[in-house]
Amino acid sequence: MGEADWGTQARAARAALRAGRIDELVRLVVPMGNAAARWGVEGTDQRLRLGSLLQATFRFTGRHDVRDLALEVLGPAADELGDVPEAVSARALMASVHLLAGTYHRCYDLCQAAVALAEAAEDEPTAGVAMAHQFAGYVAFEWGRFGEARLRLETAWHLAGVPAAGIRSGVARVLAMLSVAEGDPAGAERWLSAVTEVVSEPMTLRNREWLAAVRARVLLGEGDVRAVEAWLRSGGYAPGDPQALGDAWILGRLGEMETIMSLLEATSQWRRGEALARAVAAASAGRRAWFHARAASTAAVCAEHQGRKDESRQLWDAALESGVAGSLGWAYLDGNEIRSDTLRALAEEGDVRAARVLAADPRAGEPGLAVHSLSPRQLEVLRRVERGQSNKAIARDLRLSVSTVKTHLREAFARLDARSRTEAVARARDLGAL
Repeated sequence: MGEADWGTQARAARAALRAGRIDELVRLVVPMGNAAARWGVEGTDQRLRLGSLLQATFRFTGRHDVRDLALEVLGPAADELGDVPEAVSARALMASVHLLAGTYHRCYDLCQAAVALAEAAEDEPTAGVAMAHQFAGYVAFEWGRFGEARLRLETAWHLAGVPAAGIRSGVARVLAMLSVAEGDPAGAERWLSAVTEVVSEPMTLRNREWLAAVRARVLLGEGDVRAVEAWLRSGGYAPGDPQALGDAWILGRLGEMETIMSLLEATSQWRRGEALARAVAAASAGRRAWFHARAASTAAVCAEHQGRKDESRQLWDAALESGVAGSLGWAYLDGNEIRSDTLRALAEEGDVRAARVLAADPRAGEPGLAVHSLSPRQLEVLRRVERGQSNKAIARDLRLSVSTVKTHLREAFARLDARSRTEAVARARDLGAL
């Protein structure tokens, strides 16, 4: 494929993605990925653009071959250290593919590697660094490490800058859900307003759907069931016969499907809730570990309320098996007595995985990777903070920009789960780093 043909096909694929024409996106992008896997791609920039399109295609289809193509295309760019910003972006994009696949630990490791590479080069933070913090924040949120999640997500918001609407809209959506989990509905509304401002008009199909789904989850967190029903009806998501929903349609709208499942469960519609949950579990099995676990657990709760305890136990087993890819503690324990009671019963029966989920307090901050994950530069900055130096003085002594010093501090805050300079120094001292 010539450069002109490649550019034309890539532009057509981006147009299909913006319009939500997923079948067309697959038809355009998969042959490009196969060609790149066989013959390579000219230039790191083209690898990044094709890798981004493959990532989006995987997000909407869950196809394993597309996931593998995305990682294969991005891998050489991630290892190409001649252009550090592009290598950082490639690592962040690979992390996002692993996030979508449910392999959270691999995602987190790649995010750490992206940030470490940028720090070693002592470059000004780029969009790639912002993406790395964004996806690490998503993983921390899924793991129930709310303090780390907020610090990473707010760092991504700060680094992305006004033009990076794609990063900021995703960050704001998760910060809205995090605010609900932390019992801060006013904060959730602020972040939802930020999403609307960032994406503005014309709002893409996916932005409309995601915004509606997040707002519905916020309203569910506030107990406003009628408002959730109104939001879902306005988006055309009133659940009908789940058998009529194709796998591709469900996979493309898992966030909205999760909200509908939560609504049916919250209103004790056990039969409809179980039917939809089983459809989502079937569509996401082997493709989206997080959503498969959520769907299986919802089906388990619904089955138990219909008096089918043996089936409920089998469904819980499937949910916990999917949850091995990450940590589902916050979802199960955040105010949900039905789930926590069932998990306690399973743990008492000897289920080790249920006991592990119960042992994770979703509201307790963890030191994250603690002191051994701090880079030498972060430790040096913290030592100077301990001496009482300002950011400007640290930047002068270490020959860095003030912005870079702030980035090092934010990263240290995230790894230590600290919210201030004083707290970061205190935790580093406690861990023997200072």
